[in-house]
Order: sequence, then C-alpha cells, then structure tokens
Amino acid sequence: MTRWNPEALDQMAKMYRGGDTLAVIAAAFDVSRAVIAGLVSRNPEVFPKEEREKQRQLQKAADAAAKAAKSTQSEASKRRGVSAPTHQAGYLSEEDEERAIAARIEKRLRAAKRAFDTRHMQLAGSKTVPFIDCGEFQCRLVISGSEDALGPDAPCCGRPVAEGSAYCPQHLKLMYRTPGRAA
Repeated sequence: MTRWNPEALDQMAKMYRGGDTLAVIAAAFDVSRAVIAGLVSRNPEVFPKEEREKQRQLQKAADAAAKAAKSTQSEASKRRGVSAPTHQAGYLSEEDEERAIAARIEKRLRAAKRAFDTRHMQLAGSKTVPFIDCGEFQCRLVISGSEDALGPDAPCCGRPVAEGSAYCPQHLKLMYRTPGRAA
C-alpha cells in the first residue's frame, strides 16, 4: 500500500475539484483509475463531491449556452442564405460530415469482406469441389475470395471430414478453438 504525501493529495484534490476525470488524474500520477477512485471514496473530506457537482453543473450550463448560441447563429445565417463557416477546427459542414460517415462505413465493410476471404485456407495439392456436390463426409469450408458470389457452385475443400465435424482435421483446427485456451 502506498502512502501519499500531502502535496500529491492536494494536487489530486485540486484536479478533482477542477472537474478532471479520475482517469486524467490517474494518468498524471502514473497509477490506475481504481487507485484514484479508492482515494476519493476513502477521503471524502479531501475530495468533496459537492464542489465537483457544482463544477459539473456550471460546465453543463456553459455547454448548453454555447450550443444554444451556435444554433441561434446558424438559424440566423440560414435565414440570410449564408452558410456557416467550415474552417473552424472541429466543425464540419453537413455534407462533409455525411462523407466522413460514409467513408467510415465503407472502411468497415471492406474490413468485413476481407474477413471472409478464405483463399489462403486452401490446402496445397487438394482440388476444390462445388458446394452442391459436397457429400455428407466431405469438408464444406468454402474457399473463395471476398468479392466472389456465394452459391451452390461455391468451391469447397472437399477432403474427408473429422469425426462429428463439417470440416477436415486441418480446417477444423483453423475454424474452432478449444474453450478455455488463450488465443
């Protein structure tokens, strides 16, 4: 257990009353957030919650006032036919924001498609079999690229399956992990 010197406790209390989060305080003192949370709960006289709540209420009021002023400003500019300036840091026009959202969605879709690319799982020296022709005891792992359309003609591994599985022993190792083992 670490004993904190009074100067460090005073600095922490000052940051706490100033509205800093426990994570920010913890980072400043190179400890975990839980350590600071424990100090706060054990020392209510040093870390008064009333002052912190007052600070939060003031911050909320200031944020609300700034938001109201911004919306009033943009409403007035819309009436005059003037668009809001987009050069300010942190603010994007609606079109730019929509483009950014679309770009993030496209990036996620590309990542999802890459996740379904199984061409690298084809075993050397084995021929693929169309999915529709796979028998009950043949490996049904689809070997295709992310851009390939899946259907009854999708190529599968086709090797003999492991007992009680839909995959051959090599693909079974790739597809399943034993519960309780670290990755």
